Amino acid sequence: MLKSLIMLSFCGLIMIGSAFGQAGIRLGMNYPGLSDWDWRASNGFHAGFYYKLSLGGILAIEPGLQYTKKSLFEMAEDDLGPYELENRFNQLDIPVLVRFSLLPFVNVFAGPQLSYVMSSKMVTPELPQPIVQRNEWAKGGVVGVGVSLPFGLNVQGSYDFGMSRWEMDGVDFRNRILKLSVGKNF
Repeated sequence: MLKSLIMLSFCGLIMIGSAFGQAGIRLGMNYPGLSDWDWRASNGFHAGFYYKLSLGGILAIEPGLQYTKKSLFEMAEDDLGPYELENRFNQLDIPVLVRFSLLPFVNVFAGPQLSYVMSSKMVTPELPQPIVQRNEWAKGGVVGVGVSLPFGLNVQGSYDFGMSRWEMDGVDFRNRILKLSVGKNF
């Protein structure tokens, strides 16, 4: 049912976008750890679509839907000593961005984001089966900067900051991630 809803939304967005605004696709890499650029922790990606409605040329509203996959590693310790935890997340992000054009090709953006955490798993070397959490919603926001390129291409860097906390096996998490993206307008 979720796949049908996503496909129906995507088709509707393209039809509406062609009449009143600009629809597009976006994909890129996720970097969940800003304190250390550990490439093992940077193995996430995101892909999705957006619809940009221009409001007079310098302002635009841009809702979107993105699938995001990310992992992060952290050290933990118990009675047996230190060990490494891997946390894996699969989620749908639903941002609603307001873009402000500083120059004809540079914009800054910000807005709220609702994320549906489809699955979250904690994997440790000590447990044969991962700890799987239930699905849940998380609230947050997005800020960033984008650059428009020729041929309908665009690049952007954004920071997603979670306001909701969720707990997994006694560890609190917030959805915080740096995203580097490439997009294509239709």
